Amino acid sequence: MERILEHRSGLRAAIVLAGGRGSRLGGADKATLELDGVSLLERAILTLAFTPAGEEENPGAEVIAVVGPESLRGRVQELAAECGIPIVLTREEPAFAGPAAAVAAGLAALDGVAPDAGGKCFVLAVDYARPGRIVPILRRAAGAAGPRFAGRARPAAGLETAGAWVPQDGSGRDQPLASVWDLAGLRRAVSGLRDEGRVANASMKQLLARVVVSRTTMADLPGHVTADLFADVDTWDDAAHAGITLPTVSEQKPHLEGHMAVEKPLESGGSEHPELDAWARELMVAYGLEDAPVDVERILSLAGEAAHSIVRPAAPLTTWIAGYAAGLAAARSESGGENAAAEADALARRVIADRTDG
Repeated sequence: MERILEHRSGLRAAIVLAGGRGSRLGGADKATLELDGVSLLERAILTLAFTPAGEEENPGAEVIAVVGPESLRGRVQELAAECGIPIVLTREEPAFAGPAAAVAAGLAALDGVAPDAGGKCFVLAVDYARPGRIVPILRRAAGAAGPRFAGRARPAAGLETAGAWVPQDGSGRDQPLASVWDLAGLRRAVSGLRDEGRVANASMKQLLARVVVSRTTMADLPGHVTADLFADVDTWDDAAHAGITLPTVSEQKPHLEGHMAVEKPLESGGSEHPELDAWARELMVAYGLEDAPVDVERILSLAGEAAHSIVRPAAPLTTWIAGYAAGLAAARSESGGENAAAEADALARRVIADRTDG
């Protein structure tokens, strides 16, 4: 693509993260899920690109990099024509290498269109069903005077200027997948990880640790903010709650045709992971543990917590250690260890929370 935005200062760019595995959605492509006939990818891009009336002082993005699979290319090109701005599709290497690697790939794509440009960069994942409620807040935070809301900066040692603005949800957890970055600060953060060979499987927390971060709680946000502002779509229950049209089984997992009923709508209250359920049963039989309960949702939730808060490879490591600890506790318990798994899960989450807060 022609470099039509060279030598720009004050550029407003955006990186849309659309390349997750969707493991808790049975491998479905989250970006293509539809709410009121509009996909989550389209919602993110259109909300970032267009400036609503009355918000002219906080305009939308002038260039967008979408990080996702090749299957999105056709729609990305259509959206570029519709929005009248450069929108490029790229992919982190290797694929599924985590959000920090995806942001790094998006930044490289932006630099291909607007090399060395200064300004602000929105980072937004397609996980949010209603980005129209989030993006206006991000736009105001990216105003010329910097973040306009009450907040607190937590500078990392040795860093000089603010590099990112991150909102927090009602529980006080950072939402880096809906954030605003200074382009220079983002380049520094990515460059630092790359120099250490740590981009792949790095977390957003590791990127944030390299810049001064201004954090704002929900209580400080303007307008009518509700507790579900940052509710994301990770499971079919989340999707149903958000009003997203649930695909048929054949749309979600076409490779299972012939092995299960097709064209049957998925029920949000049923099993979300038929393949994992079957694999768990097979593995338990092999170990002679067919009567032992296995909470697949709890395990996946803990894995997601570890991957999001530490680094992605922490997911299997954390669940293995927690499972091993639960097994030892159950073997030692005179009561049969009914609560061993729940207690091991709770302890792992406390350790993750303590490490994150620290």
